[in-house]
Amino acid sequence: DLAVTNAVGQYDNAGQVCLAGSRLLVQEPIAAEFTARLLDRIGALRQGDPRDEDSDIGPNISRAHVQRVDGFVQRAVADGARVLAGGGVRHGLYYQPTLLTGARPGAEILTEEVFGPVLTLQTFGTEDEAIELANGTGYGLAAMLFTGDRARAERAAARLVAGTVWVNCFFV
Repeated sequence: DLAVTNAVGQYDNAGQVCLAGSRLLVQEPIAAEFTARLLDRIGALRQGDPRDEDSDIGPNISRAHVQRVDGFVQRAVADGARVLAGGGVRHGLYYQPTLLTGARPGAEILTEEVFGPVLTLQTFGTEDEAIELANGTGYGLAAMLFTGDRARAERAAARLVAGTVWVNCFFV
């Protein structure tokens, strides 16, 4: 639940935050349950005026930026990724909170910074595989790691190439 809550939190400010995560790496045994819970939470998000207390996600900064974000998503889909949620412009400057899966290793959507309300989901089997996936980008400002195993947290955090690694939290 904590990991899902923090994953959904990456849609804050329409994903236009330098520290916002964009790639979710989920261990295979929990991937189906995690994804189902995440999709429920994404479906409950409300887009609207950020000054409205009932809004969860505001607009993107400009039409050009909405088009840029949509371009990333459309290219990812053309390259084989599947849309699990969102995947398009809702209206005006509002891009739907989007979740993609099935992107091929090295795909643009996994290696470039979208800077919008778009998350990718990849699964892994082993800790080594997770570290390889996590470090498989030129960007490394921040990372979040969620685990109930303290030894694993220390081991993995030490191997992640990121300026900041939060364990079981974000932006603390």
